[in-house]
Amino acid sequence: MILPQQYLDAVSPFFRTALDTLKKGERLHPAAFIGSFSTGQTIPIVFSGNSDDEKDGWAYHIKQLAAIYAADYICVLMESWSLPQKHAHLYKDILHKYGSVGASPYAQDVISISIETPTSIWMSQRPIRLLPPSKKRRAFDLPAAGDFQRYTEAAGRFSGLLPNSQLIDPTSG
Repeated sequence: MILPQQYLDAVSPFFRTALDTLKKGERLHPAAFIGSFSTGQTIPIVFSGNSDDEKDGWAYHIKQLAAIYAADYICVLMESWSLPQKHAHLYKDILHKYGSVGASPYAQDVISISIETPTSIWMSQRPIRLLPPSKKRRAFDLPAAGDFQRYTEAAGRFSGLLPNSQLIDPTSG
């Protein structure tokens, strides 16, 4: 199953804006986009996530706004670190040795994208690369519908934010 085109069409402009930001050599700030198909309205929220408490607070506000505006989807974009596939199986060892993925020599800068719908959360990570000869200008390949992985179970502060979410939290119960 691939991401329904309706969602991709709604959120693709946000990907292009993120790409343009990186190409200018600027840092991408975490952002959520709360969207409603019935009104055609999208509410952008740029947030910071310097601490777990801040992230929890922003997740709470995003969830409240999604309820107020009867959102059909929430798209969250943020820079993060990931491990290349060949090192993914070493995740626990890397955390133990370096304290975080970002502190390890294997860390890869990525754009993490989640699109929450009432029944699923769609995830994609796009590797960020430098645009030579610059050391600041960066880019990533825009995702297509087939670049997203669908999950019906999700846990974490930025999942289950829609008011009518049917996502299953595998950590509860």
